[in-house]
Amino acid sequence: MLNLLPSNVVAPRPGRLRGRRVLVVKTGRHDAALADAPTEAAMSRLFAREGARVAFAGPDEKAAMETVDRIHSDGGDACAIAADLAFEADIGWMMREACQVLGGHIDGLVLNAASGGSLEHHQFDAQQLTRVFDLNVGGLMLCCREALSNFSDSGSIVFTAAIDDAGTGWNSMGCHPVGAAIAALMRNIADEVTSRGIRANLVYCGPQCTPRGLGPEVSARCDQDRMAPGRRAAAAAIGNAALFFLSDESAGITAQTLTVMHGYDRPRF
Repeated sequence: MLNLLPSNVVAPRPGRLRGRRVLVVKTGRHDAALADAPTEAAMSRLFAREGARVAFAGPDEKAAMETVDRIHSDGGDACAIAADLAFEADIGWMMREACQVLGGHIDGLVLNAASGGSLEHHQFDAQQLTRVFDLNVGGLMLCCREALSNFSDSGSIVFTAAIDDAGTGWNSMGCHPVGAAIAALMRNIADEVTSRGIRANLVYCGPQCTPRGLGPEVSARCDQDRMAPGRRAAAAAIGNAALFFLSDESAGITAQTLTVMHGYDRPRF
């Protein structure tokens, strides 16, 4: 087999998360139209293949169970938790349940916020804007609050946030402000937990990777645009970025961002 790696580079081997206990959280509901590439499901399967015990939490219990069943069929260890980040009580219950099923503590937390809503330009509904921020910013803040008391020292927190692109011809009023707020939250969390050796980082996801969170109209325009095909590949790229931040390969790296555009250029931050 042809080896394209330089002679001094060692390729990663499976098992980078062996013994880790990882909670993967998604904010939005499952979109059947994009069922071929739910990012959180791809992440969860990757983490399990790398040796982690995975708890997959989200508001769609059926979708969560489908992901867990796939992990089990792959020989992995996972459980599903039904929780909606729109409700504070659900977040507290989710963390308690995750700690219980994972053995008392969490080593890794992946918080996926990809719902910018369908707010475009300055024609938006104030209630919708509030909902988007409550879910994607407030919900993640509450997740961190509930998780840190049961978080292992030297663990890792990974946020994801969507960005758009100046070349796509579409924008979401919710996308930029939510992404900026999550980046600020990530930096504050990183500063707060650094004394415990806990790291916090952010994966920015381009529109090819997270269109389902931007509403059906925006998703349709994304599909008609100049994006590279293959949402499964996009989901895998995000999963690998999150795996890097969870694993010891990124030891010493905190309060940083990594952008996954998957074929797109000119990202707008």
